[in-house]
Amino acid sequence: ESSTTKGGGVVDDFNDVDDVRASYYEGGVILEDAEVEVEIEADEDAVTPPSLRAVPRSIPGLAEATRFLKIAGPVCFLNSIKVLFVASLVQAVTAISPASSAANGVMTAIYFFFAVMGDGVSQAAQTFLPPVLGSRRATGTAAMLLIAAAGLGALNAVASAGVALAMPGLFTKSAEVVAIMAECAPAMSVALALHTASMGSEGCLLAARDMKFMSLCYAPNAALAYWTLTACVGSFGMGASALWVALAQFHACRLAANGVRMFVLPGRRSPLRRRLAE
Repeated sequence: ESSTTKGGGVVDDFNDVDDVRASYYEGGVILEDAEVEVEIEADEDAVTPPSLRAVPRSIPGLAEATRFLKIAGPVCFLNSIKVLFVASLVQAVTAISPASSAANGVMTAIYFFFAVMGDGVSQAAQTFLPPVLGSRRATGTAAMLLIAAAGLGALNAVASAGVALAMPGLFTKSAEVVAIMAECAPAMSVALALHTASMGSEGCLLAARDMKFMSLCYAPNAALAYWTLTACVGSFGMGASALWVALAQFHACRLAANGVRMFVLPGRRSPLRRRLAE
């Protein structure tokens, strides 16, 4: 094709600046201008902060609110049980003596410093498990997560016991408090080892949205652990270490119940074999 200029000359349309498609050489790959424009737009989207106009200004409908409450409601219930359970354990041990209260405060700080690893494992399960739910890969993925959690829990147990036994001077100069810390360290490390794996199993059930089972199990498990605490203190004369025995039992029962739920129940009765409803 050709076009005529005012001077009567004929030029090729490909010489028209408006029709030239520029090519760019970047990183060994030739990019057409359309591709470059897409990349520029993607870069601009990556650095542009979200606009306030994107924030919803209307109240969610009944369907959206119901869907949210089906997930958030049981999670809030489970967290409430956890808070009440741990608070009751701490209160019972604090009432033994001022030294027990001080030692328990130190051991609780050490415990929760290392316990964040369990929260990370739970979040990992909720991230990686949903895409494979309903397939045979789900069982293998959950088992891998729990094995990794058990390994991390063992490291946590050793590290936390080392801090409590080898470095008590970081927290107190009282010989009585140091002695109680040494008494509590073995049970605390076992509770911490079980916590990481049990949190991983809880994350798997949260990913599968098996809220009903978890809600039914939490309260009886917490009640049984509190009974163990009272028995250890009242019948066996244990001190502050009774708290950690009860907490270790709570995590062990939770891990066992969740494990049976995921791996022992046949076929579709396992939450891992069911796809999430959209």
